[in-house]
Amino acid sequence: MNKLVVFAASIVATSSALTGPLASQDIVVSPPSSSSFVAMVSKDLDSQLARQRFDPRANVHGIAKVRFQVGKDGQAINVVTYEGSGNSRLDAAARRAVHGLSSLAPAPAGVAEGQVVQANIIVADDQVELARLTKRLIREETARIASSAQERAVLALNLTPRMVS
Repeated sequence: MNKLVVFAASIVATSSALTGPLASQDIVVSPPSSSSFVAMVSKDLDSQLARQRFDPRANVHGIAKVRFQVGKDGQAINVVTYEGSGNSRLDAAARRAVHGLSSLAPAPAGVAEGQVVQANIIVADDQVELARLTKRLIREETARIASSAQERAVLALNLTPRMVS
């Protein structure tokens, strides 16, 4: 049975601390921190991917890279396959999973409407293939990030690999 794993580059989060007694402060509802936003979206994407069905006979495996933007209503917009896996079924399932995200709002400070986000989705049949694809993705992401300031501005999701049968 195919295994689904989501892997991506990480981002750095910032936070602030409360000072003074809570009663003396105005109550302000603020967007989540960058790290909690990434964790929330990664968990949502993992859930969406788990809902995708692959025919075990279809030999679906590879890396699908999906890009999208955060819309003003918190929905994923302009969802496209940035780099395909070579398998149209996997690429379509990855796009469907991104379209199903419901955790993009509220976005943290620094993630504006139209922010480009990239989800790198690895599907592997076994641990050996997972390790091989992970190494390949790390090389490719390192080169992509080093290629330009525009690429460094792309928010990449990070999720601890989770195997799903």
